[in-house]
Amino acid sequence: MFAVNVAINLPVKNLFRQFTYSVPEALQFIDSGWRVVVPFSGQKVEGFVVERVPLPGDEVLRGKLKPVEAALGDTPWFDKEMLATAKWMADYYMCSLAEAMRLFVPGKSSIKRRAVRDAQGRLLYYVYNERLQEKTVLAYRINVAGRQALAEGTLAKRAKGQHAALGVLAQDTGALSVSELAQQGVSSAVARALAQNGLADAVQKRVLRNSYNTVQERGESLQLTAEQQDAAAKINQAIDVQRAQSFLLQGITGSGKTEVYLRAAAHAVDAGWQVLMLVPEIALTAQLVKRFQAWFGSEIAVAHSKLSQNERGDVWYRMRTGKARVLIGVRSAVFAPFEKLGLVIVDEEHEGSYKEEDHRPHYNARDVAHTRCCLTGAALVLGSATPDLCTYYKALQGECTHLHLTSRPNGAALPKVEIVDMRKELEARNFSVLSRALQQALVMTAAAGEQAIVLLNRRGYSTFVMCRDCGQTITCPHCAVAM
Repeated sequence: MFAVNVAINLPVKNLFRQFTYSVPEALQFIDSGWRVVVPFSGQKVEGFVVERVPLPGDEVLRGKLKPVEAALGDTPWFDKEMLATAKWMADYYMCSLAEAMRLFVPGKSSIKRRAVRDAQGRLLYYVYNERLQEKTVLAYRINVAGRQALAEGTLAKRAKGQHAALGVLAQDTGALSVSELAQQGVSSAVARALAQNGLADAVQKRVLRNSYNTVQERGESLQLTAEQQDAAAKINQAIDVQRAQSFLLQGITGSGKTEVYLRAAAHAVDAGWQVLMLVPEIALTAQLVKRFQAWFGSEIAVAHSKLSQNERGDVWYRMRTGKARVLIGVRSAVFAPFEKLGLVIVDEEHEGSYKEEDHRPHYNARDVAHTRCCLTGAALVLGSATPDLCTYYKALQGECTHLHLTSRPNGAALPKVEIVDMRKELEARNFSVLSRALQQALVMTAAAGEQAIVLLNRRGYSTFVMCRDCGQTITCPHCAVAM
């Protein structure tokens, strides 16, 4: 007999401690990582088992322990790596362990509560159900009697359709849905007849929701440049030895970073590993999914904030069971469970959208990905044309391998960029917001019958006041914030 320490899954900022519960005989299988239902503050709530602990030796203290009431799911939700990542987040971002662990659960909670009231509207009790709902369809599975009838051939003459249907069911170790049977020429009426005759069992089969399950033509295999080949080779070497090596893939716009991602991901998948591909925003997932689907087909899973909780639960299931090999997603996808993680790619790693600013804990998905790679031995690739200063500094210090892509595969030249000092424009008595060089370029463009775009990065207010003679900005003497 033992007790467990449980982190209570409530959105409370100051609930930093865990609570100890006794474990009844029927639940002796639970261990660290399980989701459980426990009594807490007069209600039943979800909790995460952090660890097993010995029962108190004092009978009085032992009698005061409340018991765990139920276990959620058939297996632990958190494996050792996920639990270690959550503990790191709790320490690094100064949040409670429960706040960190709930990020790994689709919807941040596994149970929902429904009030039951009498005819006068008075509260009687609460009913608790699992929040994630599996989608199921009617399916049929051959049983012992059906296999015997198939072997004896008793239906071969008088019911050829049923005999053929038994042959189809016998080829599959599981159950086949009505649509799957129809694809093999077995009608729903024949399948029903088998069940009525006791030769097959009608069951419910889980169907995984996948709104991205579309067929893409095989993408063109482009010839890599020498720089791309070198970058891919070094990443592949780290994947093979699983040494948790980090790479900064710095490449100019159009230099073919995505092609390096694809080759590294393909190498990882061929070696039996799973791949996580993080992108900064939803708008970038669609075009990237098409590129990856052309390489990996149905082995792709996608996760972003527009998915329902149940859809996200199906994505998590596909990754945990290894039914999908590549996960493409935005910031929250970094908390997905993996059967065998071997490579993590963070595209546009400098983007601020990887940082959670609105809710606790205020994590950075790039840093969480780095921690998960260190715990699993997966390779980490950080891609950007303009790297984050922290990442660039680590590359200069040798903490991560710096890979360069300095040219475009098609030989196209980079656009010409001219920086204009607006202080000199003022000295020349040009008080316009447009420099003389820009005005001249706009006039020439219009005269040539072409079009131009002028981008305004900010309108309506100014965040600082700058001296027009020297460019100096008045700042706070204590914190260097512009006045």
